[in-house]
Amino acid sequence: MDKIRITKYEVGGGRSKVVDIGYFNGQILAVKRLSILKQEGKGLESRQMLFIQEIIMRDQLEHSSIIKMYGFCLRHLHIDYQRKNVLKYPDMSAVYEYGDTFDVRTKYFTIQERLKHAFELADLVSYLHSSPLGSMLIVDFKSDHFLMVNNRIKLIDLDYISNVEYGCYLNQTSTLCPFHCPCEPLNKVELSTTFCEPGSDCNVGVCRGFNVRYNIYNMYNTFLKYLLEPSVFPIESRRSLTDMLSRLRNNSVQIEELVNGLISLLRIHTKS
Repeated sequence: MDKIRITKYEVGGGRSKVVDIGYFNGQILAVKRLSILKQEGKGLESRQMLFIQEIIMRDQLEHSSIIKMYGFCLRHLHIDYQRKNVLKYPDMSAVYEYGDTFDVRTKYFTIQERLKHAFELADLVSYLHSSPLGSMLIVDFKSDHFLMVNNRIKLIDLDYISNVEYGCYLNQTSTLCPFHCPCEPLNKVELSTTFCEPGSDCNVGVCRGFNVRYNIYNMYNTFLKYLLEPSVFPIESRRSLTDMLSRLRNNSVQIEELVNGLISLLRIHTKS
């Protein structure tokens, strides 16, 4: 970490961190470190937890559309501070590959690039739905949480990502689950993390499938409706794209259908 030559400080950041730009062996890198000055309603302990959570999540999730982490350094935590110690603030940082900001609404893409990016983003949603940690929800879904890295759109912010799905009650008369998801009983492991007493007849449930539906909804509104705009495609593909976007808008398409549909379109336009 000490061998990275920082050239620009605080070029970006979020609720828990700031981002510096540096070089190591000629390679440009992004160095995230814990912000000690930002308040925004969050105390130091909370921001420290979010920073560590992002490192842990990135270490457990592996997909080519998630930003690559090269390493991290945790020198000391806020809890290590003592009155006789001058080190009041935690010292932690993580090193990631560098990416560029972009605006999907104005950036020029070829037809093949549009379909490639759309497929890769849909594949990311599919991976998150069946990840080793369960179905993951991108809670804080924003366009600036994605960067362009070597002509690939990558998710860069993982401190607000969760495998907890929307809650519901099994005895409710009509489903209150968003996206018409079914209210299903919790499994034994899930039940152990609730307020329900062991062995009790608890009626708490989960809106199974909410996380992937929410990710599809946000991916459509943030990227896919711009990448797949039918008017920029050859006339023979416009009808299928219009139908795909309609189903995305209504959130009536399964993630597997979306991925397979984009693969088919990509093959057609790669051949042409």
